[in-house]
Amino acid sequence: MEFVIVAATFGISAGFAPGPFMALILTESLSGGWRRGVLASMAPLITDGAMILLSLWMLSAFSPPMFAVMEGVGGLVMFYFGYSTWKIREARPEREEAVAYEGASGLAPLWRGIAVNALNPTAWLFWFTAGGTFLQRAYSAGTIPVLLFLLVFFTLLIGSKVLVAVVTGQRWIGGRLHRTLLMSSGAALWGLGVYALFNGLSYFL
Repeated sequence: MEFVIVAATFGISAGFAPGPFMALILTESLSGGWRRGVLASMAPLITDGAMILLSLWMLSAFSPPMFAVMEGVGGLVMFYFGYSTWKIREARPEREEAVAYEGASGLAPLWRGIAVNALNPTAWLFWFTAGGTFLQRAYSAGTIPVLLFLLVFFTLLIGSKVLVAVVTGQRWIGGRLHRTLLMSSGAALWGLGVYALFNGLSYFL
């Protein structure tokens, strides 16, 4: 249950958190309709596999003290992500500036999403610190916790971004709702930061 709760919090927080990938989803939805935003939202299902495998390979080679340090670093990363989210909570996507892509048909939004997410340092930083250390903990507990962690995380991550794409494309989202989602995501990330720091520090106490 611990891994399910952590995965759910990670998924929802990352799903609503701002960044290059979220900016792309908003642009796709605003410029060409919610279907394009939804298609771009599927990119993590393709890109994150390599990030996860690399992070697990790296973290599995760490000694217990170094792994604990990485958990603490992951907590600090979560604090930074939370701060970044709160810092721009007043920002709103400008619908007037959304420009349709020429020739943007078929799987073009998905390919753009893959390119942006694969080059997104935030995604790599997440899996090599907080996300990877929690997943490594789940791995040490068995196959079922790993599968549950990944299933819950990606379901809520993709689901959150799909929700943003749909409501943005349909122009239902307003400034107050936008700020509320960002503030909630920031608070959740800070909570995960405290939890990760506690796990890391507990090894040395």
